Amino acid sequence: MRYSHVRLVLAPLMLGVALAACSGGGGPSPGGQGGPSSGGCAATTDVTFRLNWLVDYEQVPYYVAKDKGYYKSQCLNVSLQPGRGSSDTATIVGSGTAQIGVADTVAIMQAQVKGLPLTGTAVVWRNNAFAVVVRNAALHGNTNPQPKDLENLTFGAVTSGSPYIFWKAFAHQQNLDASKIKEVGIAAPGYAEMAQGSVDFLANFASAKIDLEAKGVLVTVLSAANFGQQGYGLSILANSDWLKDHSGAMKGFLAATAQGMAWSANHPEEALDIEAKTNPALTQTADAKKANLAGFKADAGLWAIDAQLGKGSYLTFDDKGLKQTENILYDGAVLTGAPADLSSKWTAQFVPDVSAYQQYQQYQQGG
Repeated sequence: MRYSHVRLVLAPLMLGVALAACSGGGGPSPGGQGGPSSGGCAATTDVTFRLNWLVDYEQVPYYVAKDKGYYKSQCLNVSLQPGRGSSDTATIVGSGTAQIGVADTVAIMQAQVKGLPLTGTAVVWRNNAFAVVVRNAALHGNTNPQPKDLENLTFGAVTSGSPYIFWKAFAHQQNLDASKIKEVGIAAPGYAEMAQGSVDFLANFASAKIDLEAKGVLVTVLSAANFGQQGYGLSILANSDWLKDHSGAMKGFLAATAQGMAWSANHPEEALDIEAKTNPALTQTADAKKANLAGFKADAGLWAIDAQLGKGSYLTFDDKGLKQTENILYDGAVLTGAPADLSSKWTAQFVPDVSAYQQYQQYQQGG
């Protein structure tokens, strides 16, 4: 359901299955259960992985990793559990009902500040894909709308979702006059209200353009990144208490996930077909498959670290990106007071240590 200005970077798209080399064999992973031994799996670790949303094209690499046996090769029995939003996923993982999850980074940080035992372990989307999606009919011929043009329009607000956090920060950064915007509470995703014309714009992700226009609703996208809002999108989190005794399982999970991302990026149509085994609606019609494939390819453009080879691998992150994301919470007044030190609640120690350049080379060699 998300999209940004698509930049399908060479290195990630050229990845092969070489990530298996960084995680397979050589004895069990140190520091906890999980990870293959030289003789196979001495034991299997059960993991419930809570998704951020229902089964759609955002979730493709996880279903591929499960279908292809990448999780199994790491001695993990992974159950993929559909979600109901990032904030809900953070709560579920914090409670221990699920051990690992994927959610918007701002939702994870918000839950961490509230005291939930959550550790950020990887970043899936290196770019914030948040966008304001406006009905063209509400723009009355304005083909180059700016944030100020949102004033005097009706905003369909899904207040429980992480896009609402991005919206509050965006409105503050752009000095929008809230008194001039009519805010109407609606249920996610708000497409019906857009089609009916009862709301003029949504706080969503730009892939909503694909979904809405497939329904005949022409829209214009204002990407927040184009107006200076920088930060991470989806990240992988783990229950901190579980993680203490399962560092090997966490490392294996990320290695298998990165492998699923690499395979999916190289085989997008086949990858979508794999996920469609769980949700046939994804490919039920030619139009549905076309729209969902476009959405998936757009998501893949958010996985990249850098356009240059050798600048890292999937799932990595840095303190600068975390700080930029944290600032979104303060700009939106979701967090107030002295800045929280969230760096101690994030660790990159479990991210596969394979550079984009190595992955590219191994792919070229037929890896």
